[in-house]
Amino acid sequence: MAEIVTPIITPFTKDNKVDKEILKSHAENLVRKGIDVLFVNGTTGLGPSLTPEEKLENLKVIYDVTDKVIFQVGSLNIDDAIKLATLSKDYDIVGIASYAPYYYPRLPEKHLIKYFKTLCEKSPHPVYLYNYPAATGKDIDGKIAKEIGCISGVKDTNDNLIHSLDYKRFNPNMIVYNGSDMLIATAISTGLNGSVTAASNYLPEVTLTIKKLASEKRIDEAIKIQFVLD
Repeated sequence: MAEIVTPIITPFTKDNKVDKEILKSHAENLVRKGIDVLFVNGTTGLGPSLTPEEKLENLKVIYDVTDKVIFQVGSLNIDDAIKLATLSKDYDIVGIASYAPYYYPRLPEKHLIKYFKTLCEKSPHPVYLYNYPAATGKDIDGKIAKEIGCISGVKDTNDNLIHSLDYKRFNPNMIVYNGSDMLIATAISTGLNGSVTAASNYLPEVTLTIKKLASEKRIDEAIKIQFVLD
């Protein structure tokens, strides 16, 4: 069954602290509406801007609501990513995720592969690749993911569905989510495992309806509703 994954927002108080009360309330509402999985510390959740302590606090708050969580731990500092991954051992979650190390444009592919292999070795949970080339400058495609050899799933933030489907070509058992709000219906109808959609933060019912229709192969109806998001 396809899934709608919400990259949950990180609310802040006026004094620039994570607002744990609002975060928990929002998570409860999403789960109550029927959202399948919460993606914590993603781009929508300001993940790259959060401290390691804030990232872990977000996990603690949301885990009180649901264990259907993918915990994003990515960092330019592999030790920080490993530490967060290790600390997540106390939480029975779906998995951890990481984006590719960014900023250094000429970073050799072998170092990207080593980053994820190291994270896999240290993680107590399945590791998901968060592929967002427009933000990181690094495109870890299906071929590279296969070479890494330990990636359980991927969030592919990409408007090219062929790119997302390519992960399945190299590893048919890989869980693949497309990360574009504009492609929920088509992503599901083409056989991907679902969509990580920022719009599900504020229109969960709409995204879940699109999922239902697309899963039932009622594509014309799903696309009409998709236009609400587009």
